[in-house]
Amino acid sequence: MWRGKFVRRYTAGIVIGWLVMSSALAQHALVMTTEFLPDVASHRVEISRNPNAVLDWTNAHFPPASAPASVRSQYMLLQAESYYSLSLHGEALKVATDAMALIRFDQQPWLWSHIALIKSGALSATGSPLDAIPDVLAAVRFAKSTNDNELLAMALFSRGLLRLDIQDYTAALDDLMQAYRMSVAEPDANQIGKATVALTLGQLYQYREEDKLALPYQLEAEALLRKLDKPLDLSIVLFDLGNSYYALHQLEKAQTALSEALTISRNIGDQQGVAYVQLQLAEFAEQKGQFRQAMEYASQAWEIVALADNPYLKYKILSIQAQVAMDLSNLTLASEKLAEIEILLASFDMDLQRLSFEQAKARLSALNSDYEQAYELLRQNIEHRQIIFNDKNSERIHRLRVQYEMESRERENQLLATEVALHKQELSSQHRSYITLIIVSLCLVLIVGLCLLLVWRNKKHKQHLLILANIDSLTGLANRRAAVEKIERQLALSKRHGLPFCVAIVDLDHFKYINDKFGHQAGDAVLQRFGELCRQQLRKTDICGRMGGEEFVIALPHTHLKSAEKVITTLLERFNRLAVELQYDGMSTSFSAGLTQMRHHDGLSNMLLRADDALYKGKHAGRNQVISDKASVTLTAL
Repeated sequence: MWRGKFVRRYTAGIVIGWLVMSSALAQHALVMTTEFLPDVASHRVEISRNPNAVLDWTNAHFPPASAPASVRSQYMLLQAESYYSLSLHGEALKVATDAMALIRFDQQPWLWSHIALIKSGALSATGSPLDAIPDVLAAVRFAKSTNDNELLAMALFSRGLLRLDIQDYTAALDDLMQAYRMSVAEPDANQIGKATVALTLGQLYQYREEDKLALPYQLEAEALLRKLDKPLDLSIVLFDLGNSYYALHQLEKAQTALSEALTISRNIGDQQGVAYVQLQLAEFAEQKGQFRQAMEYASQAWEIVALADNPYLKYKILSIQAQVAMDLSNLTLASEKLAEIEILLASFDMDLQRLSFEQAKARLSALNSDYEQAYELLRQNIEHRQIIFNDKNSERIHRLRVQYEMESRERENQLLATEVALHKQELSSQHRSYITLIIVSLCLVLIVGLCLLLVWRNKKHKQHLLILANIDSLTGLANRRAAVEKIERQLALSKRHGLPFCVAIVDLDHFKYINDKFGHQAGDAVLQRFGELCRQQLRKTDICGRMGGEEFVIALPHTHLKSAEKVITTLLERFNRLAVELQYDGMSTSFSAGLTQMRHHDGLSNMLLRADDALYKGKHAGRNQVISDKASVTLTAL
């Protein structure tokens, strides 16, 4: 029930979106007719099929220094787009920046805008999405000012990508759904493709660990990309499909999708893609207990990225190698890999990776029978995790606030520009000075009113952000992050005061069957009513949160195991009657629950593991029951 997911960082949506969007802008010149050089135009359409070949051609045919700046910048743009397609985002950013230095907006507005957009995409991919916002907002404004629906669809798609990158999922989903409705199945150079947006929507749901919702969009993107013959993008959607299938326990389909993605990446020379797929296969093999196969995949991936400038991918490979080495009881190799990780972490700011590194060190200490050190490392890890998550939440709110403030300033600048234009026009005629005064006064009043409105909206927006950061929108319960934080705080208090503390993991039975037979609307209704039942049946001091999909966690402070069994059983009995209330013929509602009580030196991770084991026993025993963990010995007691 607990699982980790490694989503490939370079997404087909970003690659296609920036390329298509920039191509459209090239057709909408602000001053002059826009048209790429014939050779450049013909090679741009080949980037999604074979970016390495396009890059080789561009380098071989690059114009001399004596050529006009507009010609040289087009070839540099072709280089930047090829680098971007190969996920070499740092190179793409450098080339795009140099290209923009060759031209001026007032002399070549179409080309300048074209390069600025690919630069914005590279900024986002290299971890600076806020720096990319001005160019994307300019594209949105340009599309609206020209009433160009095709360009507007691309601009909305691009803004959705940026909002996805800063984890503003609600706003991103709104932009992407608008772009999806405006997209076409077989796009030309000026249109956004439905495959592009569908793939990105699938990735958005993957980030939210809602793989059932991601799958239809991914399958649609796969079918379209096969028809359009775009192997690079097809390899990426197959990679995402493999992850979704694995998360949904469709292992054969997952293996087939990833194998095809690996073959395509090798055929087109996409070495980064090969490494990502091999790493994912290593993770799957390790989870299935095929440790030697996992080590082989991870070693092959390492051979590809050893000299690459990709610290996150390097960390992931070294981490898998260390875990597999411990699985194989090769503690010397595991210690060597952890030492390499420690050197890597010393050079980069990778807080979340450091947390998993600390857990791996604790595991190695335990395997070396140094339980005291293992316990101390886990204790420090919990403290570090709390600090980092608090910092991450504050950083996310800050990012969203900065984004909102930039959009607000953009609107204010438009209003001020309008005011200045009106003011100059009225001052040209002295006899209309009285009218000018009235207009300026009204504008000032309007600006003050708008400022007050913006202050009020900003306050409401902050409140909305706090809700989004802590509440699951469908059930009204705490989301995974908020629930875990609350439980850890209550668990610490219970330990300090020596009070009992119980945790249950609840999984709704046959939820996929309900969705398939009665529709997702019925499934959503079941989830919503379960959330209502939890709020009605549980105490205010109890904690209930949605961990993902149909899985929930319930914490009962100050409660012994027998009392907790009664509480969860009562909730189950009430939930059994829900099908009658919903009035769906043939529907039955039940859940299975695993329950455990805190023990000496216990941590939340151990409690969740025990509850998860008990849940599986309940599933295997026929579902619709509450199973308590009554074992007397645990790892934390050693």
